Amino acid sequence: MTRPIRPIPYLAAISAIGLAVGTFATSASAADDAVKPAGEGKEKVVADAEGAPAGGVGGGGETPTGDSAGAQGEKEEEKKKTNPFAGSIFLFDQSATVNSFSKGSQLSYSPSYEWWISPRFYYTVKDHFKFGARFDLFKEFTNHEETTEAREWRPGDPWLTASYSNKATFLGKHPKSRFALGVLLRPPLSKESRANSQYFAFGPTASLTFGFDVAGSKSKLFQSASIGVSASYSHAFTKYTTPNGLKDDRPRTSVDDQVILDSQVRSSTLAGNSLIYALNGGIDILENLNFGASMIWINQFAYTPPDANYGGSTVPRGPNDTHFRQLSWFLMSIDYEPIKELGVSLGYYNLNTVVGLDGKYRNPLWSPDNRVFLSLTANLDAIYDDFTNKSAPKQTAIDKVRLFQ
Repeated sequence: MTRPIRPIPYLAAISAIGLAVGTFATSASAADDAVKPAGEGKEKVVADAEGAPAGGVGGGGETPTGDSAGAQGEKEEEKKKTNPFAGSIFLFDQSATVNSFSKGSQLSYSPSYEWWISPRFYYTVKDHFKFGARFDLFKEFTNHEETTEAREWRPGDPWLTASYSNKATFLGKHPKSRFALGVLLRPPLSKESRANSQYFAFGPTASLTFGFDVAGSKSKLFQSASIGVSASYSHAFTKYTTPNGLKDDRPRTSVDDQVILDSQVRSSTLAGNSLIYALNGGIDILENLNFGASMIWINQFAYTPPDANYGGSTVPRGPNDTHFRQLSWFLMSIDYEPIKELGVSLGYYNLNTVVGLDGKYRNPLWSPDNRVFLSLTANLDAIYDDFTNKSAPKQTAIDKVRLFQ
C-alpha cells in the first residue's frame, strides 16, 4: 500500500534531509555546546562570547598580572576541556499518522504506527572538527508500508559525517550564531539503496544560524531564539540509472515485443542528484523547554532515460516529459529535558510532494498522511560526563532528534 509520507521510493530523499539540516544541528548547536566550560551557566557563556571579563578570576575579583595571570589562564584552559563525544545520542522515536486515530477519516482505514531507533556517535577534535557515525532502524507495526514481510525491521543507510563549525561573528556575538561546513557519505546498507544498485551517496553541506536574545539571559522565560538556513547537494553513485533489484535477471517483454532477460524493476529512472534547502527556527521557552520548527524543500533530479526504439524507429518523447521531483517537509516539536541524560520530544510533521496528481500545489502544512511523534533521547554525552565528572553540554531535542545530525 503506497503512502505519500515517507514512501519506500522516497527513503533516499528523506535520508538526504540530514544533509541540509543535520550540519546545522550537529555542528552548530552541538559543537557550540561542546566548548562550554564545565560548571558555567548561560550568563558566563554569553559574557565570554561578548568579550566581557569573567568575574571571580584571580580570587577576590582582582585581576592577576604577570606570571600569576599566565598560571591562572592555564588553569582556566584546563577547565575548558570539552567532552569529545558531544552530541552523541540514542534515539527511540514512535510515530503514527493522524488518520490512525479516527477510523472514519478514510474510505479504507489504513492506520500506520512505526518505530525509529537511531544510535548516533560523534567525536570532536579541537572544538571545531566533528566526525560522526549514525545508524537507523525502522519497524512498522501496521500494514501500511510497502514492506516484503509484515513487521519487518528495515535498516537505513549509515551516515558517516565530517564537519567544521565556528562562531558566526559577522552576524553578531551571540553564542547561537554559528556557521558550519561538512560532507556526508552514505554506504548502501538499506534494502532500497541495494535495490537501486547504489554504490554510495556523497555530498557537501552548509548552514548558517543567527542567534539573538528575546528576554535576555537573566529572564526565566524566553531567554533567546535562533533562525537558520541550510543547504546541501548529494549525488548517488549507482551502477545503473534505473532500479535493478536484488536478484538475478528475469524474463520480460521489451518494447519491440521480444522476451529478454533483465534485472530492471521498473521503468522510472533514479534521482542522481538532490538539492535540499531548509529554514529552521527555535526559541527557548524555559531553561529546559524549547520549541522548534523547520520547513524543508527536497529537489530531486532524475536521469534522462535513453531513447526507445520500436520497429526500427525512435519513439518520440512526450512534450511535457520532466525529471524534476520536489517534496516539502514541515516539522515542529516541543522539547523537554527533565534531566540532562534524557530528552523528550512531542511533535508533528507533514511530508508530501509539492504538486499533487491534479497538477495543483498542495498544502505544505497538512496532508492525509501527516504524522505525530513522541521521541525519547538518551544523551550519551551526558552519561559519559557522569562517569568522568564533567558537566554535559545542553542540547535540545529538536536539535538532536528531528534536525537530523
